[in-house]
Amino acid sequence: YIDALDKFGALEYVFPDILKMKGVPQRADYHAEGDVFIHNQMVLEHASILSKDLKQEDKLLVRFGALFHDIGKAYTPFDLLYETDSNGKVTEKGFHFGHDKKDLVESKIKSAADFMRMPNDYRDFAIDVAYVHQLVHDIKNISASKVVKMFNDLGLKNSLNKNLRYVENMMMSCHADSLGRLLTNKQGEI
Repeated sequence: YIDALDKFGALEYVFPDILKMKGVPQRADYHAEGDVFIHNQMVLEHASILSKDLKQEDKLLVRFGALFHDIGKAYTPFDLLYETDSNGKVTEKGFHFGHDKKDLVESKIKSAADFMRMPNDYRDFAIDVAYVHQLVHDIKNISASKVVKMFNDLGLKNSLNKNLRYVENMMMSCHADSLGRLLTNKQGEI
């Protein structure tokens, strides 16, 4: 669907933030597949596969989370993406420090949600995935207090069953993110 919208020039009208991901470099050692747009397409594909047997509402949540998980990368400052050497040659760095900051992802996803008339549940889920996906990838290396803070920041206050399903869906979107990439070895080979 995203590829078809892009091919026919409609992506800028339906998902302008996704279009902004095109050409945005990433660190090759983490993302040998290319720019943020290519990575995002790979993540969405994996989210579709992982969620295929879920209830319709859960499928949509997982896929919206995957679609918007890296929205902050489209707004990474130039100096994090590129560096210029003393001869004026520009090279890619592809750093995206802060692309998961709550205020950034919340404002960009809320703007997209208003534009698309996205239901609040999907908007809030996408914000949560974009906010926590980096922490989830590094969960083995972060402190217990940071894990507790992450879940407290999500504000899960409803029934236990809803919380468990919500967290499972979030983890599925994050898992799709970990699958939607090509990695290089120490020799730089894919």
